[in-house]
Amino acid sequence: GRAFGATIEAVHAFPDAASFNLASSVEVAPGEFVDAADIEIGHRRAVAELLARHGLADIQVNFVPGEAADAIVTRAAERRAKLVVLGALRRSRIEQVLLGSTAERVSADLECDVLLVSAAAHAPSVAPTNTAQTAKRRRR
Repeated sequence: GRAFGATIEAVHAFPDAASFNLASSVEVAPGEFVDAADIEIGHRRAVAELLARHGLADIQVNFVPGEAADAIVTRAAERRAKLVVLGALRRSRIEQVLLGSTAERVSADLECDVLLVSAAAHAPSVAPTNTAQTAKRRRR
């Protein structure tokens, strides 16, 4: 992104603690309790570890409580994004019916391009590629 003068920004939505109506804390594993504040802290830690593992620790991340599709669409519109890249998860048909698809909702609500990247397709590190060279190699 930086090689092309673009800004890379991540949006990470996490469950809104208010929607859980937690009176105190909840036991999520034997002896492990989580309260509303821990939800955001856990998400921030997991995202930081993921970005660091892929050499992207300097990426700006916007943490937003709520639904992922809403957060992504809102931020992309605010930033007048030209491209939104989403990680795609495989879900069963029943999960798609019950939960819907973040990618479908985002692509339906945005006017910019949306690129879906499957978890199996990601490389150990992210590096800029020359799309003209890649297209030339595919034609061979």
